[in-house]
Amino acid sequence: VIHLVNALLVYRLAQRLLPSVQSFLVSLLFIAHPANMQAIAYISSRSDPLFFFFTLLSVNLWLTEKGLSRPFCLLSFLLGLLSKETAVVTLPLVLLMDLARSDSGAGAKRRLQDNWLWYIGLAGILFAYLALRVWMLGYPLLMETGKVDFTLPQRLMLALTLVGKHLVLL
Repeated sequence: VIHLVNALLVYRLAQRLLPSVQSFLVSLLFIAHPANMQAIAYISSRSDPLFFFFTLLSVNLWLTEKGLSRPFCLLSFLLGLLSKETAVVTLPLVLLMDLARSDSGAGAKRRLQDNWLWYIGLAGILFAYLALRVWMLGYPLLMETGKVDFTLPQRLMLALTLVGKHLVLL
């Protein structure tokens, strides 16, 4: 169910950015593509579709710019962070959406000036979440991942291997 709602949100976002036929194809590709099958099939991966839902909802609400859409955008951002920390991507996404929707440099500057309080609200939620996380869990933001020391060539080979494996999934 979450995946279908996410597909509807992908379609809604794509409608704002692309012609209608292309937005429909994008949402169909999102529904049918097997790259994130684990997030859909396994209950232990429910955090992925949930954070994606709240991130897409935040971006869609951000682009609405009517009534209570911005306060609900902030709420959705918080719920996304509580679902999975990867929702931190919402803040740069809304900034990029504002910049991309502007026709000129002056338009982008105006849009950024009009929305600066909302950006501070998003950043405030993020910093409050991070502070609460450190306080409640009692460990720093960056945890040690073990004593695996890779040299730079080994890291590059690993990165190329992982990119290749992800391309095969496409």
